[in-house]
Amino acid sequence: MDAAGIEFARLIKSGGYSAIPFCIPFVLHYLPMEVSHMTKTAMIRARVEPQLKYQAEELFSQLGLSVTEAITLFYKQVTLQQGLPFSIRLPNADTVEALQQARDRANLTEYTDLDDLRARFE
Repeated sequence: MDAAGIEFARLIKSGGYSAIPFCIPFVLHYLPMEVSHMTKTAMIRARVEPQLKYQAEELFSQLGLSVTEAITLFYKQVTLQQGLPFSIRLPNADTVEALQQARDRANLTEYTDLDDLRARFE
């Protein structure tokens, strides 16, 4: 692990890291480097939907991260966690039904204004 990874692990253990890094799933194609010499970098090429790329890069920018830093962070988390740093699950039957209702715009409750909505939860 390099110095940045060690520092990141120290921050997590000390509680000094207040947010858990997130990642938007994307397909990575790793281009292997020749083993005959060790380099400090390796090339990664990824194909993602243009809108997803734009949205992710905007978030990275707001977080003060470059795309390279975000991908490196993802890789470091994969190695630290020995797997994906987030859970991937199939939705249960209730969630599937709720998603379908939302797509169909079925069983929606409409409110005339914010006060009407607030009154519903009081």
